Amino acid sequence: MKILAICFLIGSLGAVFAMDRVAAQTAPTTGTQLITLGTAGGPLPRADRAQSSNLLVVNGALYLIDTGGSVTSRVVQSGHDFRKIGKIFITHLHSDHTAGLGTLMVSQWEYQRAEPTDIYGGGVEALVKGALAYLAPNAEIRWAEGKKRPMAETFKGHDVAAGIIYQDANIKVTAVENTHFRFEPARRPTASTNLSLTASTHWTVRSCSPATPAGLTRSLALRRVLTRW
Repeated sequence: MKILAICFLIGSLGAVFAMDRVAAQTAPTTGTQLITLGTAGGPLPRADRAQSSNLLVVNGALYLIDTGGSVTSRVVQSGHDFRKIGKIFITHLHSDHTAGLGTLMVSQWEYQRAEPTDIYGGGVEALVKGALAYLAPNAEIRWAEGKKRPMAETFKGHDVAAGIIYQDANIKVTAVENTHFRFEPARRPTASTNLSLTASTHWTVRSCSPATPAGLTRSLALRRVLTRW
């Protein structure tokens, strides 16, 4: 199975990573936070864990990585506004990484997010198209209640291949083909923070600078930090 490992190059060194719900009650206007919304792998619903999803906050902007079931509620529990998520990155199309996308989409539409929401990943154009079809009966009812913005104009799926898939003033996102098996992410000595995501396999956060040899990076395993979620 082909999976895209998504690497985020963040334009600030010494990022602060929030690992629990309490630390993320307010979105900082500067700096970087990574909030693990869900860390449970697999499609089995659990009473004490949420499926895969992570919220990256850079200079107040919200970027969502995967949308496992209950992701909208987890964003709310983290203290952030789900309507402000404008960029979503899907590592792969397994249900435990996508099951909550439809709920997030309809919640944003119901509460009239002002700007379009872009979803990036391999095969996500079909995923978004299917979600829009699933949500169409509800949209027709809500249309009669006064919500006139077509859902298809609100959500845009973008299929991606290996290479740079998104860039703005805060982050640059690069997709690399991967499998479900463990592999070592590429290392890049840079004056920024390099966050490598490898879907269901493992997570690594690496911070490098020109003064730090590429082979001697500071690593932080994230899989173990939120055992409850």
